[in-house]
Amino acid sequence: MIDKGEGSSIRKLEIDNLKFELNPHTFKNILQQIQSLSLSTNRAIENLMQILNYMLYDTDKEQVPLQQEIDFVIAYKKMQQAIVPGFVDIVFENKIEDEFIVSKGIAPMLSVGFLENAFKHADTSSKNCYIKITMKNDGQDTFIYTVENNWSEGNPVKPKSGIGYKNLRRRLDLLYPNQYEINSGIVGNVFRADLKINLNNHEN
Repeated sequence: MIDKGEGSSIRKLEIDNLKFELNPHTFKNILQQIQSLSLSTNRAIENLMQILNYMLYDTDKEQVPLQQEIDFVIAYKKMQQAIVPGFVDIVFENKIEDEFIVSKGIAPMLSVGFLENAFKHADTSSKNCYIKITMKNDGQDTFIYTVENNWSEGNPVKPKSGIGYKNLRRRLDLLYPNQYEINSGIVGNVFRADLKINLNNHEN
């Protein structure tokens, strides 16, 4: 028969053992979370470096291979994925035909205005938040670039008055006069921007 004093000691020992079992598991979970954040941060830095290299060494050219602009969009998307909440759905769809990608050149950084606007104005506090980026070609010359994102009245957008859009239109007027069409607007809770542009063959 165990006396009260001995029973109390056994109970305390059992509680202490349970504590010992709990704490290492807790620390392991914390370490896994830190590791995940670290990997995410490293990926964001790598993609930011890719973006900066593009900006430093290629944007002074009149045009770059279309593939470089596609790679820039992918790097920008991945960088943002490491920053915005995990539930934000960011999708990139490349529907451009391989032959079109290989043969065409484009003025660098034409895609950045739509991207910045989408990530700035998307309702990232909403569980239904999404940003969708689509690139495709229509025929042998027309490149179509579309970005859409969810939008709420609490985060108003003035798509045609921002500096980014003015700069984009000015660049397009100078580089592709009478060769482009740009449209943007809000339908329901979705903001959408479209750019259609006739691209020249890229000279290596």
